Amino acid sequence: SKSKKLQNPLQFEFIDPNQIRGDIYTSTFMQFDFHEGIKRNADGTEKSYQVWIKDKDKKYSYKYVTIPRIGEKSGKVQMIHSFNPEYAGQNRGYSRLGFALQELENITDFSVSIIKKAINNSNLLLSVENQQQDPGNPFEGITHENFNALGQDLLTEPTAQEITDIDRRYNLNVCPIPEAGLDTPGSTAVVGNQQGDTIRILDNKTPNEPFRDFITAFLERLCAATGNPIEVVLMKFGQNYSASRATLVLAWRVYCYWREEMATDFLNIVFECWLGGEIAMGRIQAPGFLDPVMKCAWLNCSWIGSRMPDIDPGKTAKAAKDNLEMNLTTPEREARNLNGSSAKENIIKNKKYFSEMPSPPWGKGQSGIQEKN
Repeated sequence: SKSKKLQNPLQFEFIDPNQIRGDIYTSTFMQFDFHEGIKRNADGTEKSYQVWIKDKDKKYSYKYVTIPRIGEKSGKVQMIHSFNPEYAGQNRGYSRLGFALQELENITDFSVSIIKKAINNSNLLLSVENQQQDPGNPFEGITHENFNALGQDLLTEPTAQEITDIDRRYNLNVCPIPEAGLDTPGSTAVVGNQQGDTIRILDNKTPNEPFRDFITAFLERLCAATGNPIEVVLMKFGQNYSASRATLVLAWRVYCYWREEMATDFLNIVFECWLGGEIAMGRIQAPGFLDPVMKCAWLNCSWIGSRMPDIDPGKTAKAAKDNLEMNLTTPEREARNLNGSSAKENIIKNKKYFSEMPSPPWGKGQSGIQEKN
């Protein structure tokens, strides 16, 4: 940005992948003269992007705008295309869950059908069964003349003419029972039963357990395909300490790979743009920044982020202490992994803090930070 109101000229704008449009598809079989929204140099590196945006000058109209990857005057990156390829020669990215959209849609459809079935089942309370009479077909013998008599009291209907046995047999009685009335004792009555009729309360046929097993089986396949343990996805740990920690460690290794990819494709580039702006504004002094080797040294950094969840901090601390005694790690690495701090700064702060106390928390005569420093 050229605005002088900003402390740093770096600004961000995220583009939806659907806005990068072209006229060809991605293929590893051969190279095409066209492009899929991304123009490339002779060596295959990205040159510019064709962005589909709304035309401000024309209502309900859109247009293409070409954004170069490297600014012609500034020489800095203007647009980043970061994606995780699945196969060699892939030119464009995709969602991490793109391959599982159909499976997730199936889970949604199945869940909705089960919920609807449960609602419909709850609307039916009871039914009348008769073991002495043949139920037959309730609509057998129904004609246009006696259809209107269904559901009516045939004995008291003024317009009823010559009521037949079929009319009596297939007189359907439907009596809606308000749900609120069931909460009041003595408010519901079942009347009009014939000899041999019995009342049967309808059972709930909704498949609770099979539904849970079906969803779990689907999620296990999706989690395995994405490298995520199902316990982490569901945030449900019902196993012992060793099994739960193994699950977290396995998931954390996958997340560390994702972090490295994000740092390489996005964070390091943004950090370079930000640092260049600070140097240009004179707020940061970086001698030799224009030299490629010195520039790499100035841009060398580590992205810490959140640490892995700890199930038992005591066991983790003991393991870190054992690793330090065997020289398998360093205090800096352990402090960084614990809370992203610096071991050297922690030693200085703790030395000052404990010097102001009458005695260290662990007591005199024992090994501690104060004695080692």
